[in-house]
Formats: sequence, C-alpha cells, structure tokens
Amino acid sequence: MKLKKLQKGFTLVEVITGVIITSVAAIAIMRGVSTSSASLKSIRIKEKAFEELKIWTDDWKSKIAGGVHVNPGQYPPFGQTVTLMTNEDNETVVSGKLFRDIRISRESGEYSKFYQIKTWIEWDDIASDNDAKKNLEFLSYQLALK
Repeated sequence: MKLKKLQKGFTLVEVITGVIITSVAAIAIMRGVSTSSASLKSIRIKEKAFEELKIWTDDWKSKIAGGVHVNPGQYPPFGQTVTLMTNEDNETVVSGKLFRDIRISRESGEYSKFYQIKTWIEWDDIASDNDAKKNLEFLSYQLALK
C-alpha cells in the first residue's frame, strides 16, 4: 500500500521568490516617492522665486514711474538676498539673489524717458547633485514723464 504525501504550504524557493518580488516592488515605490518629493520641493522654490521676482520688478517699475532717479546698469553687484525656503525652525534652507539691469531706451521722447528693465533671480538647485544654478528672468518696459 502506497501512502500519499499531502503537501501543504509553500516551499522555501517559493517563499524566497515572493520576498524578492515584494522587495523589488517596495524599492521601486520608495524611489518614486523620494523623486516626487524632490520635484515638489523644486516646484515650491520656483514658485517662491517667481513671487519675489515679481515684487522686485514691480518695485523698480513704480520707482521709475514715480520719478525716482535710478542709476542705469546692473545692480546690486552681488545680488539682493531673499529667502526662498525655510525649515521647521524658520532657518533659511534655500536663498536666492535678485538682480536688475535698467537701461534708458534710445526711443525716448522729448517729454518722457522710456526704460528697459531686466530683472532676474538666481538660486541653487537642491534637486541636482552638482552645483547647478536655476534662474528666472523678466524683461519689461516703463515710461517715465519728465
């Protein structure tokens, strides 16, 4: 008389295969989460840089329109520092530098001056491993009456 062996459960090879497949899936998910987290931080920094640059540009445009004497050329030489991202302790994590270059256009009339205003902001890219810089730039024009 032959006895039948009943096989219940999984073999060692099946268990190891299942663990490996699950580990590979978990690693892929974790890598995707960390990549998306870095991308989100980068987007938030760029939004803040855009806001700061818009304020900086509007400030210079209103100074010119208001008749404040503005020295043409690039200013400040090393940029004006602004905070783009802070940590939980309100310490600066990422800062940017604002610059402007104002030129008087040749197309100015007899009773007015026409200014070309180039403003930009630069900051370090935290999503990149190298020392890459990111920047945004505006080019606008402002008329000032004499």
